[in-house]
Amino acid sequence: MKPTVTPQEVQSVLESKIGRELSSSADFTASVAHFLNAWSFQPEDLSGFARRLEDMIFQEIYARLGRGMRYRSADGRLVRIYSEDLPDLSDRCLALLLPRCTPSAEAWTVLQPMAFEHGSYAAMLTLYRRYGNMLGEANLGFIEGILTERAREEGLPRILYP
Repeated sequence: MKPTVTPQEVQSVLESKIGRELSSSADFTASVAHFLNAWSFQPEDLSGFARRLEDMIFQEIYARLGRGMRYRSADGRLVRIYSEDLPDLSDRCLALLLPRCTPSAEAWTVLQPMAFEHGSYAAMLTLYRRYGNMLGEANLGFIEGILTERAREEGLPRILYP
């Protein structure tokens, strides 16, 4: 069965980063979820897919916020979304999808550098959840610590905890 990401899950992983009003836009979250769900896991295309997802998220946010890319936070502050934020937004959304994909040797080879060289939370979470037996106990504990600390610091929802 093909993994499915819901608009509600997209909202939950993006809310702390782009605010409740934007992340709760049904059109926005449905678009992101549809984009994720339309992709079939192909290890050789994972980095390209991540870039396309990042571009798609940028276009969706730009269409809603305009050139300033600013939104009002829950505490009333005006917050700007920078281009440097986009890879993290994309990675958070990938963290919903990748751990649900069927493990394979090809995916393992692509996920390792994505996790350890590029610091992808999605790749680390996938390795932790789906490839734990291949990591060894010490590495598994190390990755769990990194994921838990980062999830706490960034206020990620429970769905993205290890």
